[in-house]
Amino acid sequence: MARTVNFQYKYPYGVWSANSRFRVDYDTSQTYLSGNYTYPLSFQTNYPYVVKMKVTLYAENNVGTSILNRSWYLYLYNGSSWYTILTFTMPQTGTTPQGKAYGEYVWEGNVGYSGVRKFAAVPTAQMSTGTTWTNGITIEEMTIQESVTTVDLTTNNYFTVFPNYGGVAQRPTQIYANIGGTLTVAKNVYANIGGALTELPPAYNGAYTTTVPDNYRVYEFTPPSTGTYKIQVERKSGDHEARLYNSAFTDMNGGNYFYDGSFALTGGSLYYIMLTHYVGNTSTSDSLIFITKI
Repeated sequence: MARTVNFQYKYPYGVWSANSRFRVDYDTSQTYLSGNYTYPLSFQTNYPYVVKMKVTLYAENNVGTSILNRSWYLYLYNGSSWYTILTFTMPQTGTTPQGKAYGEYVWEGNVGYSGVRKFAAVPTAQMSTGTTWTNGITIEEMTIQESVTTVDLTTNNYFTVFPNYGGVAQRPTQIYANIGGTLTVAKNVYANIGGALTELPPAYNGAYTTTVPDNYRVYEFTPPSTGTYKIQVERKSGDHEARLYNSAFTDMNGGNYFYDGSFALTGGSLYYIMLTHYVGNTSTSDSLIFITKI
């Protein structure tokens, strides 16, 4: 049953991509935090609810007192206030080819803020006059939450009938009959199986067309029985990537997208199938999705 859910998923694309809904860039003006000036990393158009993230924080000495092996803050700005989400010690990791000492710190943890606009990292103490440094923030992974109205799959007009053209491809199909000179799609299909006339099960299916990169649709699916189900994306144009999640928003394919996958699903349990228009594809994406028990 279609519903509105707070859908959580690991954002699949790089935030520096030109077509990313959550594209980032550094501000052109500095912000004063904890007695120091810095250029925050800012989301450019959309401001996500960040559930958790993994970041690499970088700092490099330029002139004056070393900013390494000392305490730093990682800040978040949500449009109204700056919040400290991490206190850490920036280590001295190595030396650049130019002879400058630098440090890197990798952090992965919960965030839990909506409308995130900026991130910034600075030493916790005000640095002495004349001290300068270079620092950067790289978002390696980001799990976000968005309010999504799911879409129901249908069981209309597609059936598990697989013709053999030098090999059987298990791709659901529509069956048409010429009735009075008019091609008419079959609503029910029967086959003689083992001497008994048996109605063939329909395939769960849906359709999605979009012209905007990084747009997506989420389908709900509750298997009627436990077993292995084949999920296929029939890409008529463009590039729709499929991802499967359980009701707790755990990715069922190890974080990888697929076009044709088989999964062990539990009858009566809720699953979500996400179809995403690949961020690097600017043409129209037009796809069908099928689910059949195998």
